[in-house]
Amino acid sequence: MTTDNKPPASGQFIRLLRQMRGIKQAVVAKKMGITQQALSKMENRKKIGYEKLETVISLLELSEEDVENVRKLMPGPG
Repeated sequence: MTTDNKPPASGQFIRLLRQMRGIKQAVVAKKMGITQQALSKMENRKKIGYEKLETVISLLELSEEDVENVRKLMPGPG
């Protein structure tokens, strides 16, 4: 993914990506080496580090098209 096309780095975005793949928090958390509770907290944050977002995208084996489609579902700035 190019840096010009960074998706919003928010917990809500991570949640939508995970849900799009139909994968439970516990499964993603285990792959990340964290607890389900830690992933839940991450998904509830307003801002997520881009490195963590990249990790989730990689673990979920998402294409740039998948990421862009989910980004379009995100609400725009207020």
